[in-house]
Amino acid sequence: MHPIMKYFFALLLAAFCLTAVGQISPKGIATQADFSKGEDAAWTNFCNHALYLTGAEQAEFWIVCHQMEADMAALKKKKRSLEMSLLNPFMNPKKAVVQAIDDIAEVKVAMVDVEQDFMLSLVKLLGPKPAIEFNLAKREYKRQLKEHRRQQD
Repeated sequence: MHPIMKYFFALLLAAFCLTAVGQISPKGIATQADFSKGEDAAWTNFCNHALYLTGAEQAEFWIVCHQMEADMAALKKKKRSLEMSLLNPFMNPKKAVVQAIDDIAEVKVAMVDVEQDFMLSLVKLLGPKPAIEFNLAKREYKRQLKEHRRQQD
């Protein structure tokens, strides 16, 4: 099978897993996140355990993951700024509004590109199955985090 097709199928399977409901968690996600040392430490430990990352894999994985998160945060900030500009009552007529909407669309495309690049990086780094398991682990962690925050209130 051509390497590009292999990555395409991995991404397709990841997209399916992200949209599926009631899926079975991977073997490493059976434990609860430990929030005693904070949410960031809980996420790191949860993810390392769920994916069975070795020390070398952890170092590479977290560099890629933090870079993706930083890129996404910058794009989200830019998107919010552009969306807020649409609320400006003094905005020039139609031409400025159309340009702002075009700019927002470009940012959204860039966000999808960042997510795709991240998934491809995970597939190259860990393989297709752990890349998909990452998305499942992230979903499960968010569920546990939401429950933890609800209990804290």
